[in-house]
Amino acid sequence: MLVLLLCYSTRARCLDPEPILGSGNAKFQYKSENADWSGAFRNWKQVSAMKLDKWVVLHPPKAGDQVKEFLSCISKVGPSLGMIIAKPKVYELGDTRPTTYVKELRIVVAQSQPRLVMIIIPSKTGEHYAAVKNICCVESAVPSQV
Repeated sequence: MLVLLLCYSTRARCLDPEPILGSGNAKFQYKSENADWSGAFRNWKQVSAMKLDKWVVLHPPKAGDQVKEFLSCISKVGPSLGMIIAKPKVYELGDTRPTTYVKELRIVVAQSQPRLVMIIIPSKTGEHYAAVKNICCVESAVPSQV
């Protein structure tokens, strides 16, 4: 079997990279070779950021160390981005059943009335996620990160 491969070279129009504008006079010009914008956001303050002063974290048993590490990291990074992040109220759940998540989340949302709820779920299955999002989006209208 004979296979003939033809390669064509096509000239296309390439646009110059657009500068990324930040707050104040901050400006970032990325390289067109890789279009990497990550350098623009490392040390920039946000144009506007909401003060996160009333938020909660719910996590399953045995995830306490990871939660502490995450909170430590976010408390260090937040100020450099112009974000004021208060310490959240942290709740360790008794077990990983979806019904426990639902029950505790309803109690926490009703009592604390947080501006944000962060929930760590034990697995990638949709059961926990769907239950949490139903409470936060439908029942209570509380922003959530699962």
